Amino acid sequence: MTFEEYKNLINSRKSFVKYTYPPSVPNRDKFPLPRKHEYDYDFLHPFQKLGLLSFLRYVFPRWTIRPDGRYMQRYEWFRAICAMMSAFVFPCYMYMSLQFPFVHSMAIFLDYCAYFDLLQRMLVAFYNEKGILVYHPASTAAHYIKGAFIVDLLGLLPLEILDMGRSKMYKHPTKDMYIVSKISQYLACNRLLQLYRLPSAFNTLSAYIEREDILLIVKGMPLLMGLLNVMTMSMLEESIIIYKPEEGAGWLFLKFTDDGSQWLEKANESSMMLTTYYSVRVISIRANVNQALAGFQEHIRDITDFMKQEKVSAELHKEVIDYYTYSWDKMGGIDYSSMFKLCDQITLRTDAIMNIYGPTFNKVRTD
Repeated sequence: MTFEEYKNLINSRKSFVKYTYPPSVPNRDKFPLPRKHEYDYDFLHPFQKLGLLSFLRYVFPRWTIRPDGRYMQRYEWFRAICAMMSAFVFPCYMYMSLQFPFVHSMAIFLDYCAYFDLLQRMLVAFYNEKGILVYHPASTAAHYIKGAFIVDLLGLLPLEILDMGRSKMYKHPTKDMYIVSKISQYLACNRLLQLYRLPSAFNTLSAYIEREDILLIVKGMPLLMGLLNVMTMSMLEESIIIYKPEEGAGWLFLKFTDDGSQWLEKANESSMMLTTYYSVRVISIRANVNQALAGFQEHIRDITDFMKQEKVSAELHKEVIDYYTYSWDKMGGIDYSSMFKLCDQITLRTDAIMNIYGPTFNKVRTD
């Protein structure tokens, strides 16, 4: 080997395979301001189709929020946490606020979060049926009003105010106290509608929790706790009468004729049905996982018997077993090669392979 050939071997060369991470998705899309003598057609034309509502071009901003941005992913978690707190606070608000005054401030904070969410969702872009991102504020507001706007509106209205005045009609016979209305407590339960926001936040958990049975339990716990909270409130409201003064602190409760046993039976039946449903789902998921694990173990036994029959060396035997063990730990029984065959286009298959194995190629190149 000549000295020049040796220099060519020791010199580092650029790898022919290079993986670059895609740029992060922006949090919003905006319409840039036009130049001095240009007509702002892209932003103003959709508002002109609204007729009398064309004045909304002065109300809506020139930007909208992307649904796949990092901000929306984090905000969905914040909104889900607020929805779970609403499910725990508002069903027992009428009597918990008498004992713990900070519950009133917490309820106000949760209501304002719901009001902010109602306004913000009008500015969240969406993908239409053709997969095209629609981010004009007039289109996003119309899409939201036609969809989940009614549910969000019913889930944040303070309906308990409608029955606040009626409670003063029932006064304690000997003390200057008024009854706490039961209807107001039931009307406050409309905040439970906000729980429909939980699935959009829980969808991101699959990237952190691989086991589907644990993921199902995590998704079901807020619903179960919310149901138990509502049933506890119903049993308490049907068992006692609560009095409070018109001004100042203090409260009084009296035992009612009904001991709440009927509501307790309904709570037990509902919780048993929900617990049974999730138990069956967990058992079904575990059965599918065990089926794949049993197939893997049977495959390992067949390979081990074959290598013993062919008298394979101990080093090769250990290497083969380590390879199949690593494949199981990495893929959990999923065969990527069979999945890649479903991609008819070679470019799509290449993109999928680079997306899965790209970080490994990049790490090998840097090492």
